[in-house]
Parts: sequence; C-alpha cells; structure tokens
Amino acid sequence: MSNSLWHIRATPLPERADRVVVGAGIAGISASLAFESLGLDTVVIDGRYPGWGASGRNAGFLMRGAADNYAAAVDDLGREHAKALWTLTENNLTRLRNLGIDQLPHYRPQPSCLVAFDKKEAEQLERSAALMAEDGFDVDTRRGQGEHADALWRYEPPRIGLVNPHDAVCDPVELLAWLCSLLKRMPIAETTLQRIEQTDAGFAVVTSRGTIMSEQVLICTNAYTASLLPEYARLIQPNRGQMLALDATGLPAHERLEFAYYANHGSEYFRQLDETTIIVGGWRRHFEHDERTIENQPTVGVQQGLESFAERILGRRLPVRHRWAGTMGFTPDHLPIAEPLASPIDASGDASDGASPWICAGFTGHGMSMAHELATQTALAMSGRSEVPDLFRPGRFADKTAGRIDR
Repeated sequence: MSNSLWHIRATPLPERADRVVVGAGIAGISASLAFESLGLDTVVIDGRYPGWGASGRNAGFLMRGAADNYAAAVDDLGREHAKALWTLTENNLTRLRNLGIDQLPHYRPQPSCLVAFDKKEAEQLERSAALMAEDGFDVDTRRGQGEHADALWRYEPPRIGLVNPHDAVCDPVELLAWLCSLLKRMPIAETTLQRIEQTDAGFAVVTSRGTIMSEQVLICTNAYTASLLPEYARLIQPNRGQMLALDATGLPAHERLEFAYYANHGSEYFRQLDETTIIVGGWRRHFEHDERTIENQPTVGVQQGLESFAERILGRRLPVRHRWAGTMGFTPDHLPIAEPLASPIDASGDASDGASPWICAGFTGHGMSMAHELATQTALAMSGRSEVPDLFRPGRFADKTAGRIDR
C-alpha cells in the first residue's frame, strides 16, 4: 500500500534516533518508556496503530503468574525459575501502579481466581497454594458455594479456586493509550519496516517512509515476528484467541462474577466487565489446528463453544453483544524471548562481527501480565544497566538460526 503525500508531509520520520523500537504494543511502548527514562531519544514504528494486535484485543487481566498454575510451573521450570516468573508478573503490576495506572477510569483492583473442574487440576491447585505460601506469595483458596456465591459457584461449582488477591483488571486499549501518552516523542510513526542494515555507527532502519539511523533496535512484534524474522517462525508461532461480550442485564446483582476467572488450565477466561457486560474468551484448545493462524476474525465453531460454556457457568443464556479475535505469539516452552538476535547482520544480510538488534516477543497469551516488566528489563539490558533474567535469555533453543530482517 502506498502512502499519500499528506501522510508523509504531515509526520516526517526523524533522520536519526538513539533507539528504534519496532512494534507499538504494550511491550514496544513499555521498552520505549524505559529507553526514554535513560535519556535516550527513541522512535517507535508500527505498520498500524498502537494496540492493533493482541495488546488491544485481550481480556484485560493484570494477573500474577501464567494461565496455568504454580505447581505446573515448578514441575516444568524448576522451583527457582517458577518463583522468578511469578515475581516478574507481580513486579509487572507494581511497576504499572507506580506509573499511575490506578488513575485510569476502567482500571480496578480485582482478585483473579484459577478454578478447577476436574480432580487432577484441583490437586495441582491445592499443591500450588501450598508451594506459593512456602515461597512467600499471598494466596487464598475458595471452596464450595458459600452464602454469597456468584453465578459460577451456583451453577457450575468448581472443585477449588486458587485466588491471587492483589491482581487487577483494565481496559487494555485505555492502558496502551495512557502508556503512549507518557512518551516524550509522539506520535508513533506508522510505517512498514522493510529491512535493517548494519552501519559503522549502528543500524539503518529502512521503512516505507524513509530511513532512520539508530544506535540500536528492539523488535517487539510478538505474533507477527516471523514476517520480519523468518528464522523465528518456529520459535514464535501465531495463535488466534477469540472472545465475546455478553449482555448481563439479565443476571441478578447478587450473581455477578466476583473474580477475574481462569478455568481449564487457563484455556477459558471470563470476568464481569461492568454491571451490564460479561466477557468470555478461550475455547481454542477444541480447534487447535485451525487456531494456529495469523488471522484475527472470529469463527463459528469457537464462538458457539464459548456461548455454550458461558451458559453453563452462568446458569442461563445471555445475548451476545460483540465478538472479536486477536493473534498471540506462542513459543515452544510458553515463555517469551528477550535476547539479541541469534547473529548480527550487515547490509548484505550476511552475519557480521558487530552488534545485533534485540527481540522481546512471544508472550503466549500473557502479555498483559509480563510485557511491561520484561520489556523494561530488556531495554535496560540493551543499555548495559541490567541483565535479562535467565528464563528468557539465549540458549533455550539450541538449533536456532539467524538470517536477514527483510520483507
């Protein structure tokens, strides 16, 4: 697609910057804020507007941990790494609160609750609660309907719920707009990245609207990374997540959902948005092959599954107000990647001995819980102020290869 004269003339690209960030989702904007806090002139480029991807299409959960449970993370990662991951997600929300997120109109503290309907997951949540308490995390459990149970516990009662008491929810588009407003350099440059060429002084970021010379580059394109970095196609794969919004005016006030819920190892998630709206997402595990796609349009099968699931947990069928989808970037071990590219590049696309651009992507559906903190840490690491945690550093995928950034 070509750009009009008015588009180019109205917002010309800068000729140079200390840092260029590719991708205007929550990771890219957060990294840019961190660069600016170090006094670095930073330009953010994106082929579309901020939040067009998963950052503006998710459920707005600001929760601790990953969608699955702490015991599963301990088994997969080891106890120290699991603790580090949960701590990072706690720090993610703390850092946002320190910036002032609690002043946003649609932000509110709301505990999240992981619920188990089958015996095996219930046992994992029991074990998770014990391990988390031992490791110093505040955690509660919920069992039975209770006197003031919401719709879930009345109509489809789980065996157990694990409650993260200090979590929160937000409007993700509002959150991203707020983060953008904190940037010193505005607006975001809407332009298509064509290639990155290495120079004696750093990099030439070649776009459809011109070239920006920069000392360093950070790529935060999540599900769309493979279109820029074909060598990452195996490591960061697109997966569609679908959601719907229900008209909850027919739900009695005493049955409104108390928590931001995750169910079935995080495969389904739902919360009360406001007095008249409930949002429900997931069901992709029933159509895993079809949902491995870059497309972000809802499909009949997943949407019908979500409607049936919602009817079970709410005890009634509520009208659907809206349907949507977003594309997430999944990694093989479900952890994001934050590292220099596997090998540096030069103007011909061949490997060189110089510095390499960095990448921070592949959040596997947990971008709201991790991306602000991890992108901040990545920006600091690129500037020599810290190191990326071992969980996300190079070497996890031994047969990774590098190539040219080109489209």
